[in-house]
Amino acid sequence: MSSQGSLMVTGGEDATCRVWVIDHSDMALALSDGYVQTAVGGSNNAGNLLSVCHILWGHSHPISCIDISSDLDVVVSGDLGGLICIHTARRGEFIRSIQVSGSAVRKISLDSHGTFVVYMEDQGLHVYTVNAAHMCSSHAGDVLHDMKICSNGEMLVTGGDRGQAVIRTLRDLRIRSTLDISKHGPIRCISLTPEELNPIQQFLFIGSHDGMITIVSEDPDARNVEQEMVVFS
Repeated sequence: MSSQGSLMVTGGEDATCRVWVIDHSDMALALSDGYVQTAVGGSNNAGNLLSVCHILWGHSHPISCIDISSDLDVVVSGDLGGLICIHTARRGEFIRSIQVSGSAVRKISLDSHGTFVVYMEDQGLHVYTVNAAHMCSSHAGDVLHDMKICSNGEMLVTGGDRGQAVIRTLRDLRIRSTLDISKHGPIRCISLTPEELNPIQQFLFIGSHDGMITIVSEDPDARNVEQEMVVFS
C-alpha cells in the first residue's frame, strides 16, 4: 500500500500485478487504462471500496513480493524466477527489468529516494536504484521475514529466524549494530515511526514470534548506534 493510503498493489500466480485505487471511484476512472476498462468493465463502480486501475505485465513466474512508492510513482515487483520489474504506479507503464539471479526474490524494500533492497531465497541481499544501477551485495546470514530502509535512506534494518534485528548502512550493507531479542523467537515484522513525523522522537517496532513487541528508542544525539537502543518489551 502507498504511504498516502490511496493506492494498493497486489501480485499473483498469474505473473501479473494489479494496481488498485482505495475508496475513490473518480480517481480509479481517471487512472484506468483502456485494457482495464475493457477487461474489468462494470465491476469498477462507485460502490466498490477497491477498484483496479492497471494490470502490470513483464513477469513470467508467479509474483513473490512487491513494494510501492507514491512519492516516486514507482512499483517494484519480484518473482520466483529472480526477475525484478519496475513500473509506474499511476500510469501502469513498464520501465525496466533486472535479472538478479536464478534464486527467487523473497523481499523488496523501496525508499522514497529511488533505492531498493532485494532479499533472495539464497539469503543474498542486493541494493539497486530504480535506474537499475547495482550498488552493493552481501549475504544476510539469516532467513529474513522483514526489512525496512530508514534514516532518510541511509540505513537498513532486517530481522528473521535468528531473532536479531540487524542494522546495516545501505551504501555498502556493512553491519553497524545488532540487537539480540532471540529469547522471543524469530522476528516476524518491523515497523518505524513515519519519517514525515520528524523531528519528534523516532521509534523502531519489532514484532516477535511469541507475540512480544519490542520498541527501540533512538537518541538522535548519540554517536554510537549501539548506545541509541533502549528496549521496552
